[in-house]
Amino acid sequence: MRMCEKSDSLFKTEEGIGKLRWYFTYEKPGYLKTISTFVKSYLNSTVRGKRSVLQHFKKIHFDFYKFIDLSFRSLLGHFLSLPLALEILTSFLAGGIKVIFRYTYAIMKYHKHFIKTIQTQDDFIEKLRTEARANTVLPKLLKFAFKYKINPSQFDFKAAKIEDIQHKGLGGADISNEYLP
Repeated sequence: MRMCEKSDSLFKTEEGIGKLRWYFTYEKPGYLKTISTFVKSYLNSTVRGKRSVLQHFKKIHFDFYKFIDLSFRSLLGHFLSLPLALEILTSFLAGGIKVIFRYTYAIMKYHKHFIKTIQTQDDFIEKLRTEARANTVLPKLLKFAFKYKINPSQFDFKAAKIEDIQHKGLGGADISNEYLP
């Protein structure tokens, strides 16, 4: 409880926000900035042209932001079996939002070849969910999660812009009021 109280008081000032590196907010604008921060970090960490999953999403007209939103809202429980989801939840409680960043990335890397076999956006989430729940094992997921380079300079929450998401279709009506995990 003390940790929540301290984080809440820090979040109320610009100086305090700068001190918070990893946190989860209960306000929609902060949540949208968190998603924007993940997308920016993903793009920055895949600069060598290895964005084949993102390119495939574009090819089939699937909204990458919606995948990220669902991953974050469900704390990846939508895509993983209960034992794996509980493992991630435990890690999240200790490590904060960077854990969700790592595992969201890991699911994309782990199931990259399967994702590329889906040729339509129809039922994309359900197909990926079925595949990931049936065929994800923790040691391999961990391997992908910790290959994801987390560079503090990529996670500038203060610089993140909600407009980045709203212009891409995830703001406003597309995210329900149930955006909290």
